[in-house]
Amino acid sequence: MGFSSSSLLLLLVFLLLLRKINETSLTYITTPKNFHILLDHVDLDGEVITTCEKHFPQWGDAWKDPRAHLHICDGAQFVRDTPDNTYDVIIQDSSDPWIAGEDGVMQPLPSGTLYEREHICELFRVLKPEGILNIQVSE
Repeated sequence: MGFSSSSLLLLLVFLLLLRKINETSLTYITTPKNFHILLDHVDLDGEVITTCEKHFPQWGDAWKDPRAHLHICDGAQFVRDTPDNTYDVIIQDSSDPWIAGEDGVMQPLPSGTLYEREHICELFRVLKPEGILNIQVSE
């Protein structure tokens, strides 16, 4: 199983948000006094988490942080079940929506639903008005 550079970057961002947000090196960030961070990490494949815990021990305990909530489930369904205006930031780093078969014909993958208009609209629905949406795409 391979990890894209964007997946590893997102994992790094995840760790920085959990572990570094209160360090003095980030004091230039203006936040309300009651600022706190909570993360929902949604992954369809629990083996991705197991692999990270095993092969990246320096990062593998990130999900033990009480501010992180790991959900092993369908991401599109998770978003559909989420109330409006829930998130300040959404980072979607999913696999490609299709793969080229040996004959060169594109074959859809289950992650294709995460690139459909309906899902993108759902992401904006659960995003707060001034929120940020980041979607990983292939080159």
